[in-house]
Amino acid sequence: MARQLARRRVARMAAEFDPRRPALLRRWVFVNAAPSVPDTTMLEALVLVVNEAVTASGATVPPDMTVRVDLRRGPDGVQCVVPVAVPLPPLSQDAPPSDAVLHNLWLAMRVSEEVGVAIEPHGAGSRITVMLLTGSWAKG
Repeated sequence: MARQLARRRVARMAAEFDPRRPALLRRWVFVNAAPSVPDTTMLEALVLVVNEAVTASGATVPPDMTVRVDLRRGPDGVQCVVPVAVPLPPLSQDAPPSDAVLHNLWLAMRVSEEVGVAIEPHGAGSRITVMLLTGSWAKG
């Protein structure tokens, strides 16, 4: 019952992470997305892709800088936004990226069709949005 109620409400949260130490990030995404993602396989796919988005962002900043993650959880799914200090090209599901910073993110996003990734210009840099939309995995 508590999971059903949590899925009906929208929650927003943010935190900063060291991209070179992913354990804390992975746990944070898992715990904060779980109320909207009852399927553990989908939850783990989301965690993997967000981790790679943070790693890609971390590759564009000095080693002592953290990376911010904004998470939105609601009845329509989960969305994580990761800012990037530099402009990045969009990702295609079909073709590997020419930018080496994005290669592991591209591989991770191919793990599940339900996890989407969008890269958009944002200020002087970019932002990576990772989305897990409510789908057949949520029924049940």
